[in-house]
Amino acid sequence: MIDINPAVTSIDNANKLQRSFESIGLPVGSALVIERVDSGKKYPVQLLGFRRQRSLMVSPPQTKNGAEILLDNGEALNVRFINGKTIGAFECQVVYRCYQPFSYIHLSYPEQIESVDIRNAERVSADIEASVDSDFVMVGEWPKKVVLRNLSESGLCFVSDEFLGLIGHELNFSVGLTVNDVEKTLCLPGVIRNIEHHALPNGRKDYQVGVQFLALNDNDRLVLSSFVLARRAQGYL
Repeated sequence: MIDINPAVTSIDNANKLQRSFESIGLPVGSALVIERVDSGKKYPVQLLGFRRQRSLMVSPPQTKNGAEILLDNGEALNVRFINGKTIGAFECQVVYRCYQPFSYIHLSYPEQIESVDIRNAERVSADIEASVDSDFVMVGEWPKKVVLRNLSESGLCFVSDEFLGLIGHELNFSVGLTVNDVEKTLCLPGVIRNIEHHALPNGRKDYQVGVQFLALNDNDRLVLSSFVLARRAQGYL
């Protein structure tokens, strides 16, 4: 089983479970992230349906220009998703690609899902510039600059005047945090959970994006936790 590898500050490891796919209750239309085992490339797809013990049906991955990316029958994939407060992951293979009445892909039905339950975490206000990059093939020059509005041990909220991805897309943040008068640069990978956008008077748009962390190394987790605790003590809520 693939390693979800969540941050222990935001995941209750005691609740790390092996569950059946049906018990997760993943609704049709949910965003999934597939990763090609041979290349490590990641793509967002959508769950179109499933038949128990037979297959999952998903939309085909696409390039930034909307062209379909071909997956070979039998190709091994890692799949991750977030459903409510549950992060899930499983391994599967490409079973068959259908072209009628539209293009979609059958994935092998997962015997079990490795899942962990997310704990609620209080966020503290911030006004910090960060650099953000993406493993997906995205339009424009990357990395890009954003401003973090708040932080917690499980996620963050940032604002940007550019569109940086859809719900389910993964982003990687590089941000400098000062703890005990020492600045540390953290690498914070996460997945977009929600997006709001507002029209500005000059015709531009302001995007406010909520991100859930997927994995943190021990050092980054410790620095982030210390920063959040210090901000709480200073009243930045």
